[in-house]
Amino acid sequence: DEVAERYDLSPALLRTHEDGFTRISYRDLRARSIATAARLQAAGLKAGERVLLSGANHPDWVIGYFGILRAGGVAVPVDPGLEPAAVANIVRASGATAALLDDAATERFELEEDIYTLAEVTLPGAKTALVAPTIENDTLASILYTSGTTGQPKGVMLTHGNFCALLASVGRLFSLNAEDRLLSVLPLHHAFEFACGLLLPLSMGARIIYLDQVDGDRLAYGLQKGRVTCMVGVPALWQLLERRIRGQVSTKGQVFNLAFDAGLELNRIVGKQTGLDLGKLMFGSVHDRLGGNIRLLISGGAALPQGTHTLFQGLGLHLSEGY
Repeated sequence: DEVAERYDLSPALLRTHEDGFTRISYRDLRARSIATAARLQAAGLKAGERVLLSGANHPDWVIGYFGILRAGGVAVPVDPGLEPAAVANIVRASGATAALLDDAATERFELEEDIYTLAEVTLPGAKTALVAPTIENDTLASILYTSGTTGQPKGVMLTHGNFCALLASVGRLFSLNAEDRLLSVLPLHHAFEFACGLLLPLSMGARIIYLDQVDGDRLAYGLQKGRVTCMVGVPALWQLLERRIRGQVSTKGQVFNLAFDAGLELNRIVGKQTGLDLGKLMFGSVHDRLGGNIRLLISGGAALPQGTHTLFQGLGLHLSEGY
């Protein structure tokens, strides 16, 4: 509510399509989340009831999440790629009585619970008004499930107060502002993406860009046309990018390799001694492949090798860890 008043008609959520981008303003995000909550209430959702939420990264996912919370429900985000049996286990464990899904997840999960379609429930406007529930710091907001790589997935119960504390913590680690444009590529059901790729940029009045298709061409389009300044990723993503950059350099011969490494070291020395960053000037082609506006790469999970840090620092790409 506060950021909707502060940033009003500024874009909050964007999504690529063949003719550019669809845009949802902060005012629209607030209004559509209220409409979503009203529809869920009208359908019988009671405060405290669990609602499964699953789908591809999309503005509707975000609106649906806040709609569940505004109705007093508890959101249970689930990986849309899970097998039906695994989803059924999460439904039983969480006590979910309804599911808010996109078309692909609806077809895949084959659930018997009440299913609401994200694209329909999150539309603007609602026939009934929302009866706002009482929400306190200790009110349960969400149950986030672990990946289950070491056993059965475990549900972590998080309150509204937990999310506020989490947001305050990551806000001190990663410096985003209202001028930033963040490209969201990690799945929204991941706690790291949810915190740093959704809650944090929204709290700062930044805009978040989603891709209609996750492939190389759409990624390049989103980076360039969206003038993306920030990305959230895990170590595997940054190491993949490092290998691609190194691979492209190695094809140009030993002399070019030596010059490239010398340029990295020169930029690190200049930056340390003067505070200047010559990365864009010296490695413009690398920056261009990333859209030309990247200033911050946010990494979460396992610590990155020093060589990865060294490469990105030399290129003038700030790779920030700490979550």
